[in-house]
Amino acid sequence: MALLRARLSNALFAHWRWYARSERGALFTGTIEHEPWRVAPAAATISVDGLFGASGFEPPGGAPVTHIDSPSPITVESVAPARLTRR
Repeated sequence: MALLRARLSNALFAHWRWYARSERGALFTGTIEHEPWRVAPAAATISVDGLFGASGFEPPGGAPVTHIDSPSPITVESVAPARLTRR
């Protein structure tokens, strides 16, 4: 179970690339560099959550998955137009 949680945390919190669209519709991409985040389990109390119902979905069962980290500096590198390929 610890390995599964480690993989989940890595999948949720590791960011290697970002994408953004300009006001004119051009798509840009770049890499994100940062030291490994020191993610730790956390607890949260959710008093009202109407997003699922407003979207027409049933809320998931069980407790939410929560994590916390202290602020970490990041650097955005190599901004460039994204190259799209059709499959």
